[in-house]
Amino acid sequence: MRRLALTVLVLLLVAPPARAKSPAEFCAVRWPDDFDMQEVCVRKQTAAAQRIEAWTTAHKATAAASTIRATCSKRWEDDADMMDVCIQKQWAAYQRLHPN
Repeated sequence: MRRLALTVLVLLLVAPPARAKSPAEFCAVRWPDDFDMQEVCVRKQTAAAQRIEAWTTAHKATAAASTIRATCSKRWEDDADMMDVCIQKQWAAYQRLHPN
């Protein structure tokens, strides 16, 4: 039972936050009069969201990853591309500070 509770807690800490906007909505606001840029933006946002999901799955057992994910998610709320950049930079810095 204790193990199950710990697993649920870890999953809650690293679960992707609910996004306020879909990539299409985010990109339409960012580029309201430029449909070409909306298309590029949607592709970038979608790819970034997939990278974030893969990174989260690979690092879900670490407290540092949970902190990084939460910090970057708060900072870049709807912008998956910038959230991905933030996560990668923070993780690289963490690894330099904690080499194993």
